[in-house]
Amino acid sequence: MIQVYDADKRRIAVIDAGDDIQITTTLSTGDKQLSFKYPKNGVSAEALACENYIRTATDEFVIKEIQTGEDKNEYHAALNVEELEGQEFPYGFASQTQTVRACLEFAFEGTGWTVGTCEITKRRTIDIEESCSAWDVLQDVLKTYLCECTIDSIQKIVNIYETIGQDRGAYIMERLNLRKLTYKADTYDFYTRIYPIGKDGITPEILLGVPYIDNHQYSDKVISRYWKDERYTVTTSLIEDATAQLAEASRPYVAYQADVVDLAAQTDEYDVLAFGIGDTVTLVSKTENVKEKQRIVKLTEYPKQPEKNTCELSSTSKTFAQVQEATKEKAVSDAVEKSTSQTKKILNEDYWTYDETQTAITSSATEILTTASRTYQTKTDAATEKGNLETQIQQTAESITSTAAATYETKTDATTKK
Repeated sequence: MIQVYDADKRRIAVIDAGDDIQITTTLSTGDKQLSFKYPKNGVSAEALACENYIRTATDEFVIKEIQTGEDKNEYHAALNVEELEGQEFPYGFASQTQTVRACLEFAFEGTGWTVGTCEITKRRTIDIEESCSAWDVLQDVLKTYLCECTIDSIQKIVNIYETIGQDRGAYIMERLNLRKLTYKADTYDFYTRIYPIGKDGITPEILLGVPYIDNHQYSDKVISRYWKDERYTVTTSLIEDATAQLAEASRPYVAYQADVVDLAAQTDEYDVLAFGIGDTVTLVSKTENVKEKQRIVKLTEYPKQPEKNTCELSSTSKTFAQVQEATKEKAVSDAVEKSTSQTKKILNEDYWTYDETQTAITSSATEILTTASRTYQTKTDAATEKGNLETQIQQTAESITSTAAATYETKTDATTKK
């Protein structure tokens, strides 16, 4: 059963979406889509209007498309991230050498969305020149920081991980749970040597002795590419990301489209075969002469008909090609003078997250109390001075707490004109 809400978030119906309900999850974006069919003359047919909301046990969607049929209409809904899509930065967005949490908190401000779990601590720069939304910033973060996310559309929380999913020992095999396998491989974006260049011409040479990085995991060929991204001001960060990106580019891009029978969803007897988005599974196919580990990068599930489930598997992605293309577009954009660019939304390096602010307040107050306590102990007339010192300590601590909180709330130094 799924619940239907009108545009004002009032529940107006509870319906049975039927056996055709399907949910597709995409690893690279964290996004989901929902589709189902409902009788054309059903009791709640009028409730299923475009821009109304659909809520399942785990997610909330917005109806975006209706296709009529003879007996049933087909409905397509997108994951509800309206507040993130509606948070517009008309002249661009920049986050200078910040953590993922700080960048996203800044982008999400005022949307009602928060950052939950965040495993990534490294600092990178986001610089989007054109008009964008908070949702666009999130997608750029996933590519730039080389991380993945899960989205809780009901609680409005984004969780950031280095990778999601796990290796549970599950496998997909012909004559067991694999019905059909389609294989695709290409080396259009293949190379084995990268020359990374950051801001002011920094390269790996100062640390590695050479201006390039090699990876010959697949081939001894020397195929070179230059990658210039002036967002990088730290050589170690440039080397780290160039190495990660070359690890993908130095082997063929391989993807499998698999039609699988989700036996684990049908009976506990096959629980060992359970898998989800991001999981690593062992793929075995005599027909395609394949036995290797792959990740589930796209999963289409039929909750009421798990035998119809399909998934896309891959051990590599084209992330670096996408980043390079974005860099080229940025270079073209930079060449065009923008008269309104001074109003870009910019997060500077001195921005503090809420947790950092609270830690600073506690640390400062503790330091003052400790110093004052030592001073108090050295007083010759402790009884006379005790009351005055306690009053002074309290007033000073309250002053620091008030000032730090006000700095966090207003973020007067966070947004500047470029």
